[in-house]
Amino acid sequence: MTLTEILRNEDEENKPFAVFFTLAAYTGARRGELVGMEWKDIDFNNDTISINRAYYYDPHKGECFTDTPKTKTSRRSLKLPAHVMGTLKEFREWQDKHAAAHG
Repeated sequence: MTLTEILRNEDEENKPFAVFFTLAAYTGARRGELVGMEWKDIDFNNDTISINRAYYYDPHKGECFTDTPKTKTSRRSLKLPAHVMGTLKEFREWQDKHAAAHG
């Protein structure tokens, strides 16, 4: 059993972790790039995601912010397999349902 299968099957609350590790494995994106992704970066019609920003933490200011990725070539679009896109669709539905239930 893979790590993502374990996370996915263990507990409904682990779904974000399963999605994160699935994207990390299939994209090779940096942690900050994945955390900085927004739904508008995902093109479900063409099975692609775009890396346009990264999430950073400034320990001196104690603040989090988003900015451009580390290098110019870090901005990219990636084609993903259908099952990964399916995982993203399921996660979006889960997130919408979770947000509606918890405000």
